[in-house]
Formats: sequence, structure tokens, C-alpha cells
Amino acid sequence: MTFPFFRSQWKILSEDSRHLEAYITPVEKNFSLSFANLLRKTLFLSTLGYGITAVRIRGISSEFENIPGLMEDAFQIFTRFKDLSFLVKSNQSSYLLSLSIKGAKKVYAEDIFCPSEIQIVQKDHYLFTTNEHADLFLEFRLECGTGYVHRTDLGKHWIPIETNLNPIEHVSYKIHPYSHYEEVFFHIRTNGSIPARKALCDALKMFFEKSESMLISLNKSD
Repeated sequence: MTFPFFRSQWKILSEDSRHLEAYITPVEKNFSLSFANLLRKTLFLSTLGYGITAVRIRGISSEFENIPGLMEDAFQIFTRFKDLSFLVKSNQSSYLLSLSIKGAKKVYAEDIFCPSEIQIVQKDHYLFTTNEHADLFLEFRLECGTGYVHRTDLGKHWIPIETNLNPIEHVSYKIHPYSHYEEVFFHIRTNGSIPARKALCDALKMFFEKSESMLISLNKSD
């Protein structure tokens, strides 16, 4: 006995700004694993995100130099810059952020000056501590992209930061088999720069648009 293709639907179990638990049902038997793997890879490889890709510090040309006025090692500070997540309400591909510090202070992510369309997700993220002699001015290059980025085409005094721009932190799935169909349960977690549901929608849209373009190309080929 054969069965036609099912009209699969998504069901949301729970969600917040970073997490999504949902399942798709019904799915044809023996198709769930291929679908789940492809969707997981698409989320990890193709979801756009923003991150700091380079830093310029007045008077400094390398992350290995001592930065006057800082209480910590420069390498540790650069590592903390990599952990910042940004919620950007625009389609612009790059921005310039800045940070100016004078005197003794504990510096947090909220101290970074950002354009109005940019919000730092972890405002209380600790960056570094300065002493009373500090007089620092830092600029940050914020860029949009996917995966790991290591810029080499930077201007003078820009120090590159190898950053993972992908906002997806976790994707897992579980397949529940039944006699004539299957259900696929997903758990998706982001860094907060994009809602998990939007990340899922974008991944599905990309997958189907890619499939459609390949189908059109195949139909046009001789």
C-alpha cells in the first residue's frame, strides 16, 4: 500500500527570545533523518549574524602590546570582544562602534557607543578594568556574515579578531516513528541576536529557494 506525500505542519511547544522547541508532523517514513540533518547544517552554516571582526586602539598596533592604563592582558580583552552578540535592526553589512575611557573604571559592554539601530545583547558583559592613568579610545568594526571570519584586508592599525558570526549555539533533534509516518522534534538555541523562530524560518526559506532555483535550472537544461 502506498501513501501520498503528507502536508507537514510545524507545531510550537515553547519559545522565548533565544530558544525554540518545535516539531514537524507528519513526515514520510525514512525521510525525517535526511530532513533533520539538512536543516541542522543549514542553520549552522547559513544563518547570518553580527560580530566584532577588528579593533583599533589609539597608539596600539598589535594585540600582544601592553595597553597603557589597562589592568589586564590585552589578549584576554580581545577574547572578550569575540563573545559579544548584537541585535541589529537594519540590513547594513558593517558598522563602526567606539569606546572612550578616562581614569579608573570597570568597563562593560554597555559602555560601547553604538548607533541607534544596534543593541548589545549582553550589556553586563565584563570587558576590562582601567587604572587612574587610563586614557583610551577604541574603535570596533562590526560586520555581518556567516561562520568564522578572519580579516586580512584591514587598514592601518586595525587588529583582526577571528570571530564566529553565526548566532546559532545549539541545534538538536529527535525522531519519533509511528506506523505510517514520523515526527521530528527540534531544539534550537541562539545567542540572542536573532529569535530562534526567525532563524528556523530563514533556514527553511533558504533551503526551499535553493531547491527551487536548482529545479528551474534543471528544467531549462538541454
